[in-house]
Amino acid sequence: MISHSSNSSSFLHAGFRTFDFLINRSQFFSSASAGSADTEFSGESLFSHITVSGVKLVVCNLIKWIDRNFTDQVKSPVHFYIISDVQAIALCSDDLARYALRKKGFSDISTDKAAFSIPANAEIKNTRLDNLRLMPRCFRAHTMQQGIAGCIFSGQRIGFWLDIGRILHNALEEKI
Repeated sequence: MISHSSNSSSFLHAGFRTFDFLINRSQFFSSASAGSADTEFSGESLFSHITVSGVKLVVCNLIKWIDRNFTDQVKSPVHFYIISDVQAIALCSDDLARYALRKKGFSDISTDKAAFSIPANAEIKNTRLDNLRLMPRCFRAHTMQQGIAGCIFSGQRIGFWLDIGRILHNALEEKI
């Protein structure tokens, strides 16, 4: 069990070639292994679906989103998914319902839960909140709108704190 004090919190950390990504543990409640789901992402789409415990969930491919937005040529296979309560990450429950109605094969998708693909090297770590930094004021509004809430510096690496609710909302808006 991960414990934390009032000046730290649990974050999922995923390392890539030149940087890391952090997702606040409060934004997801469960996970599923890629081996337990039959999911293929085709073409440029960020979306697919998986069935977990009999419930069909939309999957937002965070690995592809990272590759698109950071051009790191991510080659990490998906090894598991984090599952979020759409109400907890806000912004997108109506978007998810509209997307499901319009997309072939998605009509029976859950509109209260969503999954996000995560690379194999992700792990949950305690992170000191005083080490997290907001982006510089001159482009903070833009980065927050894109789903990047802040950053953290560790040695020669930078970690970007992602807001998966905002990322899902933006990706769905592009498709609706």
